Amino acid sequence: MVLTLSIAKVKLTRGVENDVDLSTEDLKLVVELFKRVYNDNGLEFPEKPMTQLSLAINAVFDSVMLGAAQYCHPHAITQTSFQSARHNDTAHDLPSALHAT
Repeated sequence: MVLTLSIAKVKLTRGVENDVDLSTEDLKLVVELFKRVYNDNGLEFPEKPMTQLSLAINAVFDSVMLGAAQYCHPHAITQTSFQSARHNDTAHDLPSALHAT
């Protein structure tokens, strides 16, 4: 969320609507803002591309799993009921995010 706000702040300051409308210097500023968020939280910004990719992939899966958990809890869907539905070919009744598990 904070990182999204950093991009929005730079776009607002520059008077543009889309990320692609930012200049190279604007994007460098966004990177510095991202790094500041990490540093402010006691973390070191990952410099290695593979580390960045791994963290990005994990963030996507964590987000999907959080969404699935938030859906399942109020609908009383448990791991057992999900597995049962998969084996009974009734998984079409479950949210699409759960089909990937």
